Amino acid sequence: RGLAEACVTETIVALGDHFLEPSYEDLGSALDERCERWGVRIVALMLAATADDDFPAREVCARLFDEDPRFALDALGPVQEDHAPKPVARHTPTPNEADAEAKREARRERRRAQKGQARPARVAHPTYRRATRDSSSAPEPEGGADTAAFAATRPSRTEMRAVLVVGTYDDVRYDDPLVGAVVDAFIPFGDPDDERGAGKTRPCVVLAACADDRLVVRPCYSGGGLRSGDWKSVRVGDAQAAGLDRESYVSTEEFAVRRAPAARAVRGWLSREDWNAL
Repeated sequence: RGLAEACVTETIVALGDHFLEPSYEDLGSALDERCERWGVRIVALMLAATADDDFPAREVCARLFDEDPRFALDALGPVQEDHAPKPVARHTPTPNEADAEAKREARRERRRAQKGQARPARVAHPTYRRATRDSSSAPEPEGGADTAAFAATRPSRTEMRAVLVVGTYDDVRYDDPLVGAVVDAFIPFGDPDDERGAGKTRPCVVLAACADDRLVVRPCYSGGGLRSGDWKSVRVGDAQAAGLDRESYVSTEEFAVRRAPAARAVRGWLSREDWNAL
């Protein structure tokens, strides 16, 4: 799915309002241009990966993969070393965009200087530390009585699988008491380091804690939106336990948000089944 991710995104856009439940004919038509641009191998890989996982379009992808002669093994032919997607015109930043990026980088440098350290070294492969201790012995999240009231609904960690962060962060800790909580956090639309830019406060699932007193989170999106229809998003089955008032999906995006505001806005906790589905 990682190799075919760009092809997946183009296919979703091409399907428009039908991306959640495309018909056999709609999907076949949308793949015509994808095959021309990416080649049938990448499109076949996308269909196989989608059919092999729990995605909304799983059944129609499996049927197309099995029945469309373009994706038969014989039709795919021998390995081709010289095949590559057609080039896309490279975007050249305008002077205004270049100035804005320079200002953002200057702000990031000032924040690093204020912390008294150079650019932080990233941990490429954080080590997972299983939190098997009794949840009742863990310290309560910072946030006062409202947050503490949710502690009684926190599921046991002993039966919950390891969910590792995908990004690279310093001092990743998976034994933080807020891991598994659904909190409100500000998620920027653009530069993830620009906390004053455009963005929106969203419910987020806490995956881990990291350096600079931050939490690594994945944002939730309401059902029916384009983000919720991403074939890699995970639907929240028990919205009530998570403190959500509508159908929601957990994205695969990750952000490092400030801990203090998030700890004061705990909505609930992902159920064991929802956590294990991430």
